[in-house]
Amino acid sequence: MGQPRRNGGAAESRPMIAAAGAGRMGRGLAVVFAYAGRELALVDLKPRNKADEYLAEAEQEIRSTLAMIAACGMIEEADIEPIAARISYVA
Repeated sequence: MGQPRRNGGAAESRPMIAAAGAGRMGRGLAVVFAYAGRELALVDLKPRNKADEYLAEAEQEIRSTLAMIAACGMIEEADIEPIAARISYVA
């Protein structure tokens, strides 16, 4: 699970966040938690022949959502990559 993080000498443990399902809701949760600064695993629970393609589609939609948020002025364009990098994709 989450690794302890040092904060002024005190260890702080933050549990790992996982969104169970890579559909609309899971993708939305991934955006929200990554935007909030948390790392998240987006886990596709359905057995699929082309799971990698489905997760690539999920990543593209998440990046598009972040680009839309940037276009609205809520984040900078330069923030998209660091936010997207907080999300890992698991089949």
